[in-house]
Amino acid sequence: MLNKKRDNIIAYLFLSPALILFSFFSVIPIIYSLYLSLMKWDGFGAKKFVGLKNYINIFKNLEFYNSLFITIVYTILVTLGSIIIGIILASLLNKDVRGKVFFRTAYFMPVVTATAAAGIVWKYMLDPSQGIVNKFLNYIHLPSVPWLIHPFWVVISISLVGIWKRIGFNMIIYLSAMQSIPGALYESADIDGATKFEKFKYVTVPFLRPTTLLLIIMSFIDSFQVFDHVYVMTKGGPMGASDVLGLYMYREGFSIGNMGYASAVSWVIFIFIFLATIIQFKLNKKGGELE
Repeated sequence: MLNKKRDNIIAYLFLSPALILFSFFSVIPIIYSLYLSLMKWDGFGAKKFVGLKNYINIFKNLEFYNSLFITIVYTILVTLGSIIIGIILASLLNKDVRGKVFFRTAYFMPVVTATAAAGIVWKYMLDPSQGIVNKFLNYIHLPSVPWLIHPFWVVISISLVGIWKRIGFNMIIYLSAMQSIPGALYESADIDGATKFEKFKYVTVPFLRPTTLLLIIMSFIDSFQVFDHVYVMTKGGPMGASDVLGLYMYREGFSIGNMGYASAVSWVIFIFIFLATIIQFKLNKKGGELE
């Protein structure tokens, strides 16, 4: 008993630096942001308690609904795109193909690339007049696309960058999960005369269902908080067509100086993410019961 207590004390002593840093940089700011969301504050002067007024004003503001809609569209596009492409790439690279180590590394590189830096590069690549993407389209006799200057195409543009950033992560996770699928399942499918597509559809995809749920939740959480590359690529333009919630919150807090309102927006974003995650878990559980 004494040895167990001593071991616990030693463990907490070793953990204490990490716990202190986590509390200082995460827990305390989260609690403080909740406090600020109930205040009217410009970031410098005295704070004034306004209760739930900031939250009420959020749902009266049409700019918030515009940002929410754009964020939802972006999240759906990035989540679906990165999941579909990630599982296809993982399936292809799970075989004995020449250069698979190189391709795995190449596809994973965007994950460890600084998002802001990648956004700047993509901004120049998608430039409507001088960008390399439109030059390539012209080379193969296709018309230029107004990537960053048209309300429809700008959402596609930022979503493409989000998918590009996430594909490698999804691919690696899927690769790891695929390598744990029993080979006997594929052997049985071969005996039954299943094609490659049928084996992928009826063996690989169902076995990867828990992994897919995990990746969907992670992608949803990450995409719903998007800010970096959208800020450097478009700053919310044109005409607010790419004004995601992260940009909306940043502008309210640091450009307009409405820190209390911005803090309330951050908590609304958290509530949306929390509810969506719970719904995804419930749907997955219900689907498992139906099977």
